[in-house]
Amino acid sequence: MGPVKRVKVGDIKIGYRQFGQGPPLVMVMGDTAAMSDWGTKLPKRLSQDFRVTMFDNRGVSYSTDNTSEPMTIELMAKDTAGLESALGIHKPIVLGWSMGGEIGIAMTVLYPNSVGTLISSGGDAGSSQMVVPVDYNQVNAELADPNFSPFAKLAFIFPPGASQAEQAFISDYLSVPTETVSTRTLQRQKVAEDAYVTDSTIFARLGQIHAKVLITNGSDDRLVPVQNATILGRHIPYSRVVIFQGAGHAMMYQDMDQFVNLVVHFAR
Repeated sequence: MGPVKRVKVGDIKIGYRQFGQGPPLVMVMGDTAAMSDWGTKLPKRLSQDFRVTMFDNRGVSYSTDNTSEPMTIELMAKDTAGLESALGIHKPIVLGWSMGGEIGIAMTVLYPNSVGTLISSGGDAGSSQMVVPVDYNQVNAELADPNFSPFAKLAFIFPPGASQAEQAFISDYLSVPTETVSTRTLQRQKVAEDAYVTDSTIFARLGQIHAKVLITNGSDDRLVPVQNATILGRHIPYSRVVIFQGAGHAMMYQDMDQFVNLVVHFAR
């Protein structure tokens, strides 16, 4: 997937990789994770149809941070739009997973010219309208704990009975050098998520979105309950909602063929 390159975006530098051929597709990772957590299989499959750009969010691994500025979902949306501008990417397909989906939604609202098509997987739009897990505080605290094993986190993204997909994910994850997320960044991301959950700014503007939006969610998602996909679909004008039955937060890894085909056809 090529070497890691770095480019200045605002007051930080962002580490990224680019590979593949076709229309531009930008992959936005979620919280507590680096671009290496995409593994190789999904990015390579997408690169058969798209020119893929994936990167580390601010403060993660190859990307720097400015800790004098509070970390927010909106700030990371600004970073992503700035990365596109720095690389000369015009109105790409933006594929965001988890917090990456939230970043994508915020981009589409705040920087509409930076998104041609949005695919939000396991994301939401914040505010009291969204449905949070019953154990939200515990889960968020564990994900932000630097001593919490990366493999223990698999229980959050795969449902019981998905051992084959889980093992395939682990094998792919271990096939590339693992990037790390610092304790400071984990805590800053937690603050960003907590603020986003209670803020209605982005949710209130969903009706202004004019890009095509594909919303995917696992029916058994423990981190982002499936009701959120339906709520987003009701409030975003040009949207389509697809629920992966029996899947968890990592729906794209439980049924990669369906997910990739869905992305390709929706982008066209």
